[in-house]
Amino acid sequence: EIKKDILQRLLKRKEEKEFLTIPFAFFREGKNAFFSMSYVIAIYNFYFFIEGLYGKGKTKNYLVKKEFLKSIHINYAINKVINDLLYDSEIHSRYYLKIVHFLKEANLGFSKEGIIKLIINLRGNLHHFSMKNIAKSGHPFNREKFKSIAFLLMHLCISLINQLERDGLPK
Repeated sequence: EIKKDILQRLLKRKEEKEFLTIPFAFFREGKNAFFSMSYVIAIYNFYFFIEGLYGKGKTKNYLVKKEFLKSIHINYAINKVINDLLYDSEIHSRYYLKIVHFLKEANLGFSKEGIIKLIINLRGNLHHFSMKNIAKSGHPFNREKFKSIAFLLMHLCISLINQLERDGLPK
């Protein structure tokens, strides 16, 4: 959760934080979707929060990846998520193996770059549907499959929000 005092400090500096209005709306929608078990919709909204603040307007996956890898905030947030997945027993038991499974399916490692590639590629894959490749598509009957990735993105967003409060601007 985002701590109440952090949210209050952000709201007090509303004028200088006006650029956060739309990204925070995506975060709110993502959180609502997550707790409504609409995990694919949550993934989109959390991704748009991150991409809007840290993608620097890039739309090609390889360029977005470059921007994400350059971001101090994203690097810190992913390191925190990796640490929490490995060492927080509740998070580890609920999400770790499922996230590792997603990474293995995509031939990616459990690393900063692997997680960044996963979320960028998965957002793209989920945005399309084909009867020829139902296993990789999100649809109404497999939404639970995407809960772990939606959680991962929500966790990243919360860490990024905490850093935005501290630093003022995306870094």
